Amino acid sequence: MQQYSDDNQPRTPTAMDDLLNHFAAASNATFDAIPIIDLRGGVLQDPELRASVAKEIRDACINVGFFYVSNHGVDPTLMADVVGQAKRFFDLPSAEKMEFDIHKSDNFKGYTPLLGENTDPENRGDLHEGFDIGWEELDPPADNQIPNTESFSNSSLIQGGNVWPSTEVLPGFREALLKY
Repeated sequence: MQQYSDDNQPRTPTAMDDLLNHFAAASNATFDAIPIIDLRGGVLQDPELRASVAKEIRDACINVGFFYVSNHGVDPTLMADVVGQAKRFFDLPSAEKMEFDIHKSDNFKGYTPLLGENTDPENRGDLHEGFDIGWEELDPPADNQIPNTESFSNSSLIQGGNVWPSTEVLPGFREALLKY
């Protein structure tokens, strides 16, 4: 199909046009099964194998939108603990969860309520709750206090300290999530 510039003159397609057409075609792709990606190759030193795993992840994200992983190396006991901790958090009363509202955080960490995010302006919000965290040291300092989250701040909007329910409210929550 011929493309035209703003002044209605024919123009030659650019690399960006090719890229956008590629993504548009990929987004119309169908799939028969949810991809299962074996991450064992992703941790190996062989660059070709790592690139192959990266390509599988990319293809799954573009053509399906999600995927399962196998051989990820995460201890099943730890996964069960994290799921249990998540259930305990999401079972808290709404008012208690809202104490950790992501909008109270300078770096988008904390709780997102149902319909609290909106990735599609045509909708009124996304149908999920969430609790967003980022990396931080698991081991507390010698005085056994949770580190001051300000010490993790830097210039990035999403980097910085996490917010956590107190150990009285959810004992083991922070530790389980950070181990995971």
